[in-house]
Amino acid sequence: MIIKSLILDNVGLYSQRTEFSLEPKKSSITNRPIILIGGRNGAGKTTFLDAVRLALYGKRALGLGVSNKEYQQYLLSKTNQNHLDRTSCIELTFVYTEGSVPAEFMICRSWLIATDGQIRENLDLKKNGETVTSVPKQEWENFLLELIPIGVSQLFFFDGEKIQDIAEDNNASLSDAIKNLLGIDLIEKLRLDLHSYLTRNKSDDAGRNDVEILTQQLDQLKSQENTLKNEYAQLKYEHQSLLTNIERERLRFISEGGAIALEYDQLKAKLSQLNKDINACKQELVNLANGLLPFLFAPKLITKFSKHLEGSSTDQTSAQKLFEETLSSFQNSSIQKKELWKNEHWENLNEFLASYFNTQPQLSTHIAFSELSEPQQALTKLLSLDAEVRKQVKALYERFTLLNQEKEATEFSIARAENAEDSNSYLDELLQKERKLGELDLILNQKEEECRKISWEVVTAERNLKAASEAVAEFELQNHKNSLAAKSIKALIDFETALLEQKIIQVRKNFVEIFNSLLRKRNFITDLQIDAKTFNTCLIKANGKVIEKSALSAGEKQIYAIAMLWSLAKTSGRHLPMIVDTPLGRLDREHRDNLMKFYFPHVSHQVIILSTDTEIDDLYVTQLDEFISESYLLEYNHELASTQALPGYFTDLKRNNTTEKRIALQQA
Repeated sequence: MIIKSLILDNVGLYSQRTEFSLEPKKSSITNRPIILIGGRNGAGKTTFLDAVRLALYGKRALGLGVSNKEYQQYLLSKTNQNHLDRTSCIELTFVYTEGSVPAEFMICRSWLIATDGQIRENLDLKKNGETVTSVPKQEWENFLLELIPIGVSQLFFFDGEKIQDIAEDNNASLSDAIKNLLGIDLIEKLRLDLHSYLTRNKSDDAGRNDVEILTQQLDQLKSQENTLKNEYAQLKYEHQSLLTNIERERLRFISEGGAIALEYDQLKAKLSQLNKDINACKQELVNLANGLLPFLFAPKLITKFSKHLEGSSTDQTSAQKLFEETLSSFQNSSIQKKELWKNEHWENLNEFLASYFNTQPQLSTHIAFSELSEPQQALTKLLSLDAEVRKQVKALYERFTLLNQEKEATEFSIARAENAEDSNSYLDELLQKERKLGELDLILNQKEEECRKISWEVVTAERNLKAASEAVAEFELQNHKNSLAAKSIKALIDFETALLEQKIIQVRKNFVEIFNSLLRKRNFITDLQIDAKTFNTCLIKANGKVIEKSALSAGEKQIYAIAMLWSLAKTSGRHLPMIVDTPLGRLDREHRDNLMKFYFPHVSHQVIILSTDTEIDDLYVTQLDEFISESYLLEYNHELASTQALPGYFTDLKRNNTTEKRIALQQA
């Protein structure tokens, strides 16, 4: 992995957008792995290191068990206090090799204080310039954790505090470092989870007794169910037999006229109503006979008569029209003498014609119908014979016939009812059997309810037995699972022990080599003892003498811590950049010389050093010059209220100040 750049915008003291180009360069002579970033205390060096961790791990950068509220407070503290309304952003670009194929990743983690006071965080992840789609967005955090495990990164991204913890005999810090390096923290978590699983799934053998009791109860219930079903079947058979017998008796009673005898009064009332209906029908026929009905018996004569009536009406109309036309012609004729026809003559003529046509509707050509005063109305009545009278007569005739047939049937039934003298004995017997049938129905319903109830109890008992049997089977399976879990715990313990022993051997070998190269006392130790349980360490000299770490000087303890971190990083096999913040706090000149000569140029392929001017001074800058690719100076600008990353280091700043003074003197 190589970090190419880091951009900070509105983060901590970096209120302005500040970009660091961090990719190492190579010269023709040697590699240049070192990126030197200088700054006085409070200039923003720690913010730089924290920003890298925050970009990669988000909330996990603060450790496990951190709440969202604590994380939001942390993001608020990392926001520039002069611009709380602006979005804060960290953009980290790095190259990571996957399966020998390098890929460029860009992480952009930003956050903003919303109007409700909550902080809204956003993560953007790109690979080779395109948003990562092979991994769901909600899994990007876990993807980054797998890409660069946070436990391993602690061996490469550390500050003076981490060095001091290991130097001050803090075995917990060394224990965490080794466990994170080997992934033993995951093994321990798995082992604890298995212990919790065993605790939760402890079970006893009481289920077996429950199965036996439930089996006995089920057998008893099934026996009761069979008895009730047999009783119900017997009652059902008796019920069916009685029902058949009752039906046979009812048919016999009916055949003897008993049923009709029960309906004697209804039959007499029905006969009386039928006589009334027949008389009413007769009266309607008489009324029709007094009217136009007789004409239906002479259809030919009626047809001829109708034709004469139609012709009479037409001739009368034609004659009247002829008289009117002739009179009009006479009135308009030029021959007439007006002096001979007075108004009286015309009035008398009009009165005569009106009287003639109103009182004499038939002309002389139809003398046979001269007695009909209204021939048109007579013609209409004759035409209604087929349309109305014939239909009425037909309907009345059909109804009269049906009423007479029903009357005959009713009179026959009445006669049978009057002759049915023995029907009462059949009726009493039938009623007695029907009462018995009702009693049997009641008993049968009760028995059916008992059968239904016992069947439900059987189903419930079977369900309980099945559940108990499954519980026993689950118990057996759980015992098997518990056995496997116990074996897994033992295997994990053995694996953890073996892994620790194997890796501790590598750490010991690497530590001895690194520690002797950094310490001013050559070949000071030949071995290192590390207790796999307590992680206590002892240095072994060539003569076999044991040196406790507490016996080392303050500077030697720091060399010990740096050597331990380097050996752990080397043992991890990970090719990650090394970021070190203020590493030389308590070292004397000789130990610092060794770090400049053997540690920084060789500890990693990319080394980012965050230092003050008292740790890496002009002499060390000159000594490391051939290994430095980039150098920055963090200066706080009071006008902008922001830290700026200026090119160069403290020595360049001094050199520029000296040059400016020399130029000023020459000009003077």
